[in-house]
Amino acid sequence: MLVNRSQRSYTRCGPIVHANTTHHSRSVNSPMQSTTRHVRLVRSMRRPIPRSLSRYAVLRISVLVILFMQIVFPGVQAGASQVTGTLRALTYTVQPGDSLWSIARRFDTHVADLRVLNDCKTDLIRPGQILFVPRLVYTVCPGDCLYTIATTYGTTVRDLMEANNLETDLLRAGQTLLLPSYIKPRISKVSPDGLLRRSVSEEEFDLLVRLVHAEAGGESYIGKVAVAASVLNRVDSPHYPNTIKDVVYQVIGDNGYQYTPVANGRINQPGDAESARAVEAALAGWDPTGGATGFYNPRATSDRWVRSRKEVAVIGNHVFFI
Repeated sequence: MLVNRSQRSYTRCGPIVHANTTHHSRSVNSPMQSTTRHVRLVRSMRRPIPRSLSRYAVLRISVLVILFMQIVFPGVQAGASQVTGTLRALTYTVQPGDSLWSIARRFDTHVADLRVLNDCKTDLIRPGQILFVPRLVYTVCPGDCLYTIATTYGTTVRDLMEANNLETDLLRAGQTLLLPSYIKPRISKVSPDGLLRRSVSEEEFDLLVRLVHAEAGGESYIGKVAVAASVLNRVDSPHYPNTIKDVVYQVIGDNGYQYTPVANGRINQPGDAESARAVEAALAGWDPTGGATGFYNPRATSDRWVRSRKEVAVIGNHVFFI
């Protein structure tokens, strides 16, 4: 049985003594009065810590963690306005002596991706300049725990803790977590607040959900995200149509469709909730394939063309290619 770590209770150990300096107009304190006050103080130290104090302790710890992150990763920002449950590109403030190469090396990415993400015409950068880094930042939702976040994004609790220098699995709503570098985002334009999410119509969203459900209904959640991301990568590629609808309904050859569910009619069946969540994640910038523009099931096709393409990932029953 899995235990939701967010439901654990955290208490602070040891007594906390508050010194109240209220004085009374007494000329002489007898030994009996002094002993009585001493007994009352000892008894008060044995009382359980009020919840307000526990919350205060958690707040202080959270502030210390944030300060520690700023020391370890100077220039890293979580973004301006954070919405819980969203993915954003990491923002970084250029420090004196930085270069695109040194920033790419620090965050385990590529200079070319930094150029695309920030629309850089040259490699010249200046101190104080804010750059988007192709690393994903997750904003914690109420009820989240490290285990559920790790499971959702195909990583481990240990890797999440290492990526964020966490010493405890205690999280708070609104906290930002840097996802490990191997969780690759789609390299695309971002909004001023770092959102990688693109704007799609309700019709296109529903179409993509139905395609994901038809193509990857038996796959894991990550497998569903991968299928959705590969479609979006085609939209971004100059070698394919530039809308979701045109990609899904693209005709190949004399009388065939790019995707089997379009040919056999399964594309008309409604999608499910998990497929919808997978599409949301892909739209938010998550690409488990690392840039794939297509996929196939080797057990279900003998097509020579897809097998001739460069393989970039294998997720579940699907081989992803570019």
